[in-house]
Order: sequence, then structure tokens, then C-alpha cells
Amino acid sequence: MILSAKNTFNNRIDLRWMIIASLFIHWAIFNYLHIEQQSPPLKKLDVELIMELVKPKPVIKEPPPPPPKPVIKEPPPPPPKPVIKEPPPLPPKPVVREVIAPPLPVIEPVEFLDELPPLSEEDVLPIEKPVQKAVEPQIDPVQEAKIIKDYGQLLAAHISQFKRYPRIAQRRGWEGELTLEVRLDKLANILNISIYNKSNYEVLDQEAIKMIERSKPLPMPTNLTSETFTVFIPIKFGLR
Repeated sequence: MILSAKNTFNNRIDLRWMIIASLFIHWAIFNYLHIEQQSPPLKKLDVELIMELVKPKPVIKEPPPPPPKPVIKEPPPPPPKPVIKEPPPLPPKPVVREVIAPPLPVIEPVEFLDELPPLSEEDVLPIEKPVQKAVEPQIDPVQEAKIIKDYGQLLAAHISQFKRYPRIAQRRGWEGELTLEVRLDKLANILNISIYNKSNYEVLDQEAIKMIERSKPLPMPTNLTSETFTVFIPIKFGLR
């Protein structure tokens, strides 16, 4: 069936080309005769028309594309399972231990003696007589305060010999007054130094403490009965 259809198609094409070729030959002869009557005779040219009928290639129809594959939708994932929190474990019950009371000691009967045995010389200790302590002299607070005040003035005059004016304070014109609180013992050993009243400049306060360190050893106080005492030393820094 397919071969007969192809032969019929090819025969139709051959018939068309034969008709076209016949028309072309007649048109050429007509033109030739018409031109020969109007123009002078020309040399006849032997023209050989070669016509080759080319058979058209058969049209091969491509097979239709396969139908698309159906899209298979995946089912939605199942909803997550609810998380059930387990209740916290109960605390363990306290273990009650039975307290066993220790056995009571066995009290042996005590024999009472009618008379005590005589003591040896080693068992007898001598009785120490109380030692009389030396009576410390009583301190007169008024006289003690006067002695400390006089010593403070002496100490201030001694420390002033070691005063140095800081250069930065001189260049900037810094002046000030302060009071040092010095704790000493009766041998003039310094126990503590602090600033009772500060000046307006830290560099002057630190220089006052260095003055006392440079002035060691300090003069010893006289007629003092207190083991420790405190003096207040005023110090002034002035450029005039």
C-alpha cells in the first residue's frame, strides 16, 4: 500500500516536469522564429539543450514525539506527631535510718574511804606568793598634750629644712597649705603618715610626705610617758 502511494506521487511529479519542459521548448522556438524574421540572418548556433529531470527526494515524515509522561504528585508528608513531655521523675523517698542508742555505761560501785592516805613530798606543790607589779606612773593628760604640742613644733621646724619646691609647681605658679597627721612611738619611729588637710594640688601633697622621709632620723621626744602618740604638722608651699 505504501509503495503504490509513493509510485503515484512520483508519476505526478514526472508529468509536471514534462509539461514545464514542453512549454519551455515551445517558448524558445517562438522567440527564435520571431527574432529571425526581424533581425538579419545570423549564424546558426547549434544549441543543445540538456535537461535533466531531478527527482525530488521523498519527504520522510518524522514520527510524532511520544506523549509526555503524566506528572505524579507526591502525597504531602504526614503532620508531625505531637511531642508528649514526660513528667519529671519523682524525688527519691528519704531513707529513714533507725538510730540505735549506744549502750549505757556500766557504773561500778564506788568505795568510800573513811580516811585519806598520807601524801608524799613529791605530791605536795609549793604555794607561790603573788608577785607585786611595779606601779606605772599616772599620766597627766594636760601635761602630756603640752609635751606633744611642743614636740610637733620641733618636728615641723626640723622637716622644713628638707623642703623642695616641685618644678612643675614653680613653672605653673601653684601654691598651697596642708596638714600632715604623723603617728610615732616614743623612740621617734614613724608608724603612719596621712594627709589630714589636703592642698589643691596632688604634687604638693606628695612632696610634703617626701619631706618627712628625707628628714630621718627624727629628733626624739622627751618626758613622754605614752608608748605612741600623734602630731599634726602644718606645711606651706609659697613662691613669695
